[in-house]
Amino acid sequence: MPIIRIVLVTLVLLGSASGWATTRVELFTPYDFAPFVMDRAAQKGLIYDFQRELNRRGRGRYEFRLETVPRVPTERLLKMTQSAIVPFVAKDWFDDTDAAKFDWTRSQMEDANVIVSHRSKPLDSLESGKIRGKVVVITSGLRRDPDVEKLILDSVVSVHTATDFSLCLLMVARKRADFFVAGHFMVNYLIKQQHLEDQLYVSPKPLRVIERKTLVSPKGHPALLDWLNEQILDMEKSPDWQKLMAQFNANLAR
Repeated sequence: MPIIRIVLVTLVLLGSASGWATTRVELFTPYDFAPFVMDRAAQKGLIYDFQRELNRRGRGRYEFRLETVPRVPTERLLKMTQSAIVPFVAKDWFDDTDAAKFDWTRSQMEDANVIVSHRSKPLDSLESGKIRGKVVVITSGLRRDPDVEKLILDSVVSVHTATDFSLCLLMVARKRADFFVAGHFMVNYLIKQQHLEDQLYVSPKPLRVIERKTLVSPKGHPALLDWLNEQILDMEKSPDWQKLMAQFNANLAR
């Protein structure tokens, strides 16, 4: 009987130790709109798919907990969090083009900022002579394209603010704003989702190319960074993940 008790206690302790070995990682996202978040109650959207895939692959080693926060508070939260990631973002959005503040994974997705305007008054560039006096619509809480930021600071254009990307597109479609600048990945998906193809024009030439990666904090966390890079590379080769990303018309990085 004592031997059985010893064995049971040992098994309990081993199980507890195994549980303690799991590292909790906060998964912060600034996105609260499709295709990243399509149905919060049903946990439907690309960010949920990515979280589930990481948790499936990291079972017993990493547990990723999702929290949606605006971009600016995210940086404050990162400083107070022991281990965290921010997927599908770009270095310059966090003023970290030289990767001095955070670690970054390999590229996950190729994207580009484009101009969205009404088909009756299409815009292909942001040259000040062509858009002076026009109205740009922007989203609150997210980093603006540098060219748009300069136009606003120089008072070349006036500004309307919307709470999300869907409303920005609707404002352009209803001619309450002249143009909107955002990543082609989201623009393309939302225009099709809202059936605005006949009303909106998307500039064929991008303003700038965007490499969407996963930010890893704190800097100098090689085990998590290496593991994420391995999983992202493997996911790119996975037919199931490719099929999922194709639903969003995403260009996977190679």
